[in-house]
Amino acid sequence: MKQRSHQQYNASRLIILVALAIIGLAPPIDAAEFIPLGQLPGQVGSSTADISHDGQFVLGMTNLDGGSFVSGNAGIFRWTRNQGMLQIGRTNSQFANMSADGSTLAWLSSPTGHVWTEETGLVGVSRKTEFGAGISDDGDVVVGMNDSRTTMVRWTPKRGLEDLATLEPANRDHRFGISPDGSVVVGALNLDQGTWPVDRQMVRELFRWTEKNGLTSLGDVPGHNFYSVTGISANGSVIAGVSGAVPMNTNEFEVPKSLWRWTEETGVVILEVGRADLNFQLSRDDRYSQQWLSADGSVLVGDILALDDEFRSVYRWTKSVGLQMLPKLPGYSHATALDMSPDGKWVFGQSYSLPFVNGDVTPWLWSDETGLVNVLDLFEVQGLGPDIEGWDQLWGQRPNLGGYGQISADARAIIGSGINPDGVFEGWVAYLDPIVVPEPAGAVLALALGFLSAGRFRARLQHSPRPDLCEPSIRLRSATLFDDRMGRRSPTTANSPRTKCHLRF
Repeated sequence: MKQRSHQQYNASRLIILVALAIIGLAPPIDAAEFIPLGQLPGQVGSSTADISHDGQFVLGMTNLDGGSFVSGNAGIFRWTRNQGMLQIGRTNSQFANMSADGSTLAWLSSPTGHVWTEETGLVGVSRKTEFGAGISDDGDVVVGMNDSRTTMVRWTPKRGLEDLATLEPANRDHRFGISPDGSVVVGALNLDQGTWPVDRQMVRELFRWTEKNGLTSLGDVPGHNFYSVTGISANGSVIAGVSGAVPMNTNEFEVPKSLWRWTEETGVVILEVGRADLNFQLSRDDRYSQQWLSADGSVLVGDILALDDEFRSVYRWTKSVGLQMLPKLPGYSHATALDMSPDGKWVFGQSYSLPFVNGDVTPWLWSDETGLVNVLDLFEVQGLGPDIEGWDQLWGQRPNLGGYGQISADARAIIGSGINPDGVFEGWVAYLDPIVVPEPAGAVLALALGFLSAGRFRARLQHSPRPDLCEPSIRLRSATLFDDRMGRRSPTTANSPRTKCHLRF
């Protein structure tokens, strides 16, 4: 990642601080922090995987080669500001989980699964178990599958490991997640028929498990045979996902997927019908699905990707507004959501362009009050520019442990991984000052941040978009869209004409 010179940084920060001072939002000196996490003794590199809701605990992994997971000898660690990096165990799997309060970790390390809690320390499970489905927020419930993928299992401190339900057929990639309160498990059974690449028919069936009712069907959408869960509310009473009609010998990525929402009263209800230019994407790994639906089930976040991959955008659906497309950072053709706060207020994501260059991504935060905020600009505004100087690929690719970065519940802590000034892949955490934008101060803040964003845009822009790269943008019913090029919010209705330009650099 190319960084600005100190002179450019100081000039830019001065402009922002003056603007912030005018509206009374100048940050306390040296209040924000950028903290490289280091690495364990004898290990190579480090990578962040998860952060607790309060931002005080970070889950990560060591033994990385250029940002790639090295199987067989990886160390699992939990980091705190006071204790630093504490090695918890070792794993030969890329997947590890941490509870939202940071008290419990779970992962697979052959020949057994492992759970670690603050009270008990490391607990070896009696048989090989894939703890990939998730942990309740308080760490008291861990859910996964046995090694043959025939049984859904649950671990609790009081009852240990126990079988919940039989998963048929055996040895299939059944995917499911747990509600934050640990009472409900939701997912999709893999019932594929035939053998790829001939005579294969994809079939997924939605299910919901509770202690009272056991394994029950969630229902279906007429004509659809593929389902994926993308969100579970805090108590499991609201579930969201995507679905589609997948023909024989076709995979799920080749067909448009619709967005649905389930409650016990309504059953499965389609919110938006998928099409080629409005294709609702699966979550990055739907075994970790609870993060894409707010705790009360009223806010749903995810990605929309055109089937030809010409654009990717982030949507936010609410009961009050419906479907809303979030803005994109100038100079980028694609955006993807990485995390959402439990209350649905904050969305965290990244912008990039195709062809993708590893590390050439820019993170952002969005809330209804602040609008879209470039996180790199925010780092500079809050005095972290010198701390990230020399980092190449500050947001570089890392093992599949839940995305490329995550946020705390209040969005004041952000984790990531990249190439440090010594050329070593290293995880980091940044603690930020609050982003408070009272009206009408938002306009001043937007103008201030615009100085930085415009500078970054000019640095990326090599030529203007060609007319042949412009095409009608997707239309959303009763939505509020953001004009990427002009930076203005504008109401739009179905079939209203607008043009979308795909910038290429």
